[in-house]
Amino acid sequence: MTSSRPLPFLIVVLSLFVSVCASLGSSQQSEAKKPTTKRLFITDYLISGAVGSAHTDSSGNTYGSGAGVGRNISLEATYGFVKNCPAVTVTNDSAGTDYILRPNKGSSTLYRKNGDVVYVSHAKVKVSNLVKDVCDYIQSHS
Repeated sequence: MTSSRPLPFLIVVLSLFVSVCASLGSSQQSEAKKPTTKRLFITDYLISGAVGSAHTDSSGNTYGSGAGVGRNISLEATYGFVKNCPAVTVTNDSAGTDYILRPNKGSSTLYRKNGDVVYVSHAKVKVSNLVKDVCDYIQSHS
């Protein structure tokens, strides 16, 4: 005695097979389309200073206050690359990197991992300009 399965059951099985094959193919294609990112190590660069104020009252007494202030440019740049530059992966491993960025007040220098200078960014005022400048360079040279 032979049993035959109804035709709708075969259609469901075949459509499930086709959809599984299609999803496997699309995941392989999306992995192939992923752009390769370059690893970037950013050296520490802190700007520190002091602010203060003084006040003299009508009796000639002077009162003042002061405080130290600081700004972590490396941390700001790291945030900028993570947020705005998908071509770059910021790493804390200086040995396993493609590029090293040394931010500086006047201009920042980008080095290959072997120490060769590859780019100098003259972005001076805003860290976001430095990030955009270096990101554009890395994207165009990947």
